[in-house]
Amino acid sequence: NTIPTAFGQNYNYSLGFPDRNGIITSPKTIDMKSSGFVESIQGGYDFSVAKDFNKKYYMFGPTEEIKHLKELDSFNIIQLSVAYDHALALTDQGDVFAWGKNDYGQVSVIM
Repeated sequence: NTIPTAFGQNYNYSLGFPDRNGIITSPKTIDMKSSGFVESIQGGYDFSVAKDFNKKYYMFGPTEEIKHLKELDSFNIIQLSVAYDHALALTDQGDVFAWGKNDYGQVSVIM
């Protein structure tokens, strides 16, 4: 099990710390408000998404609150992709959930 730590530029709280835009110079523990153990994590420009070992997903940034993405809890997510300013989650049933900026239609389907 891995307890998440981070350091670097905390742009828009993207590292999960309350000091918006602060520089974190040495590894610091992120409070996941769950089991505390992270299986995987991906980062975009001003946000990050982490999955814990209970298969719960959390987003850090662009607000101070670490948000539990409860909407994903009832689905079996098999792949997550975090890009510059949006994220995609693929379920075992072939459904795709998307969130973030949609400036170029990247999180919606136009038919």
